[in-house]
Amino acid sequence: MKMLRGSFAAIGTAVLLTIALACSEQPTPAAEVPQATPTINVIPTPTVVKIDPTTPPPPAYGYESLLKDLRSQGVEAEEVTGPQTQYSFSVGGDRVTARTKNAEGTIHVFEFPDTDITDTEASHVSSDGWMISVPLEGEVVKETIHEWMQTPHFYKKGALIVVHIGDDEAVLAALATTLGPQFAGGQTPAVPATKTPPPSPTPLVTREWKVEDIQVDGSTVTVMLRVYAGIDVRVTLNGAPADEIKPTVPVLQYVFLNVIPGQHTVEVRDVVGFEESKNVTVVLPNKIPNAIPDWLAELIRKLQAEPVTNPPISVTQYEYAGKTVYFIPQRCCDIFSDLYDSDGSIIGHPDGGITGRGDGRVPDFHQERSGGRLIWQDERTQEPSQVQTKAPIESVEATIMEIIPPQYSLVVKTGLPNACVTFGGHRIDRSGETIRIELINWKPSDAQMMCDQVYRTVETRIALGSDFESGKKYTFEVNDVVETLIIQ
Repeated sequence: MKMLRGSFAAIGTAVLLTIALACSEQPTPAAEVPQATPTINVIPTPTVVKIDPTTPPPPAYGYESLLKDLRSQGVEAEEVTGPQTQYSFSVGGDRVTARTKNAEGTIHVFEFPDTDITDTEASHVSSDGWMISVPLEGEVVKETIHEWMQTPHFYKKGALIVVHIGDDEAVLAALATTLGPQFAGGQTPAVPATKTPPPSPTPLVTREWKVEDIQVDGSTVTVMLRVYAGIDVRVTLNGAPADEIKPTVPVLQYVFLNVIPGQHTVEVRDVVGFEESKNVTVVLPNKIPNAIPDWLAELIRKLQAEPVTNPPISVTQYEYAGKTVYFIPQRCCDIFSDLYDSDGSIIGHPDGGITGRGDGRVPDFHQERSGGRLIWQDERTQEPSQVQTKAPIESVEATIMEIIPPQYSLVVKTGLPNACVTFGGHRIDRSGETIRIELINWKPSDAQMMCDQVYRTVETRIALGSDFESGKKYTFEVNDVVETLIIQ
């Protein structure tokens, strides 16, 4: 191949020389015509802009940008230290106190990794802002209803979801100017496009009360009503007003005395037009034996006011270790049975619990006991197609009502795993510094029953009274959750 290329090169050179010599022998023309000089247009070399594909996009609107924009409007944005806010989002929220000339409010700022996640999380919030639905595995959805004390307002921009619970126009206007209109929640005042103030919006009417609980103690029915604002509310039983109203703010107690056995209707109605009705059943309690200790008679009265169990709860007297004892069998799932001495103190839990073997303090009770006299058994009945189960605990929070004497309570949030499960109520038992609380659900006895897989939650406020000593540590056993609290 190299030789061939060399031969072609030589031939090409010879041809060119021949042409050149032939041209040089041409005669000189008589008159030389001038040739026009050609115009050469120079095309500038274009500037090439190199794009680095690794250059990250500009950061999404975030926490620091929000603080900067609020402050640029004259709003004092002060960061609040402490635990983050949890509103059923995948991240916790930082609290910021926003102060204007005439108002002050707290905003909760949730910052997500990117805007796609922000949009997804925002889609879980209901349009009124009172419920957040979070998809779990498969088709299971966890729905959490938040009992806001005031109107909720949800805003979204960039990587942020910002929540404000309240109705102060100055704070809401600053948030709307910074973040745009809210995507969920109550009505807000319009943001002025000019210096001309907008007309005042029509306020959103919300219900300012909630039926917390209805308790039945023999022939006495007590309606526990939580009131969020000073509004006129009427509570009746079969159309009749309460015999007594206990102003235990914020939960008012409407007491109806000497209610006859049977089913009755409780109605709650306010002046705005909101109303709610619930059915309640009063049963004639079984007769309590006379020849029993006072503490046991009081315990039986307490058991009569608690939710019905399946099988029915009972009290049996035995002789054990040379003493008279009283045994209450295990009522549900992993809940302990109870063994009392003749003075009313719990000496152990013979069975039940997670292992089913009790707490180990009286391991030989079932083998060594003797006698066996039924003292009392609950004669109320529950639908046989329903069985009890322990309610899953979502959260436990201790609260104090700062009056004289201080009143303590627990706010317990429990779960309803599917649409067929209903809340069955709670029981409370105290032994010294240990308070044991059982919260139960009712579920179908047929494990094959088809139920919508929708997870819901129930919030229960449990009054503990005022019998607590300052500086002492107390233990709260709430189903499988154990919390300790030192009273201040």
